[in-house]
Amino acid sequence: MTTARELAHTLAAEVAQLPGGARIDSEHALMRRFGVGRSVVRAAVAELEARFLVRRVQGSGTYALRRIDLVLAHGAVPSFHGLIESAGASLRTRLSATAIEPLPAPVADVLGAPEAAPARRLLRTGEIDGLRAVLIDEWVTPGIAADVDAGLGVIESVCEILAAYGSRPECALTRASVEQPSALAAEHLGLDAAAPVWSVETHTVDAASGSPLLVSRAWLRLDSVRIVMELARA
Repeated sequence: MTTARELAHTLAAEVAQLPGGARIDSEHALMRRFGVGRSVVRAAVAELEARFLVRRVQGSGTYALRRIDLVLAHGAVPSFHGLIESAGASLRTRLSATAIEPLPAPVADVLGAPEAAPARRLLRTGEIDGLRAVLIDEWVTPGIAADVDAGLGVIESVCEILAAYGSRPECALTRASVEQPSALAAEHLGLDAAAPVWSVETHTVDAASGSPLLVSRAWLRLDSVRIVMELARA
């Protein structure tokens, strides 16, 4: 009788040959194919999920995963789109909410603006290689790129839009850690509130003047991205 561990080993080898986002056989198909019960199949798939090899999407199926290496290094591209594309993957984002809101004190301090000053806030959801993977919460410096939200209907990268307004976006600071997601992030990412995620905070400035342009915080699923830090002597 095939055990769950043996089945997981077999399926892991098969999943390794599939492209990211490919759908794998259903529980019933695996039960018939390997002559095992539902509990064995579920335990095997759960092991693959714990190893970040597959993702189960309720009501849709189970899909092969290809975690990408998101390299954070001095001089790295400030755009998430650019970082993910440089890793050989595709990021598609959608503006899910935007408004003019008062700046929270910590964000205002980074942007060099008064606390509670009205500023453009953007909330975007994103898919990596077709699977839900990221929620990005961004604040744009007041007076910079007033119509950035309209531009996102044509260009998905905020940094590209800022460049179109004449800025030269450059990453001034990146801070990454594993955190519990906010309720909003957990909902958008399709996760249990207790599931840890990557939290990546980025401060973007204009390369020529050093003036702050943007503060962003991205929540990324652990099964989609592996954060790689590259620290080199300046």
